[in-house]
Amino acid sequence: MLINRYIKGECHSSGEINKVHEIIDIWRHRLRDISWFMRSLNEYISRKANEEDNCKGHFWESRFKSQALLNELASPLC
Repeated sequence: MLINRYIKGECHSSGEINKVHEIIDIWRHRLRDISWFMRSLNEYISRKANEEDNCKGHFWESRFKSQALLNELASPLC
C-alpha cells in the first residue's frame, strides 16, 4: 500500500519516503539474485499445480530443474 501511495505521489513525509527506498533496495537485490527468483517462480507454479492436482508435497525434482513429479511413486504425499 505504501508503494502504491508513493507511485501516486501521496507520500510526503521523510519517514515514508525512506521506507519506500528501503523496500525498493530489497526488491532490487532480489531481482539480481537468480536463486531468489527461481525459488519464487517455482513455489508459485508448484502451489498452483498441486492445487490443480489436489495433492501436496514436492513438485520439482531438483533445485533448478523444472521436472514435474507425475506419479505417486515420485512423491509419497500425493
